[in-house]
Amino acid sequence: MKKIFFAVLGIAFSFSVFAQTSLTTAVDFTVTDTDSIEHNLFDYLNDGKYVVLEFLFVT
Repeated sequence: MKKIFFAVLGIAFSFSVFAQTSLTTAVDFTVTDTDSIEHNLFDYLNDGKYVVLEFLFVT
């Protein structure tokens, strides 16, 4: 049973590694905040601003 678990875990981990980008590449995205204002990552980066992304999940 342990062998099957670790085999499935290894396969799942190998797929997730290929989905990531390198640390030198930023992926552009647009989000809408609670005030219905759209924010685009590349707009802030092109202005020379620093961007900190905080991911929070509450159940």
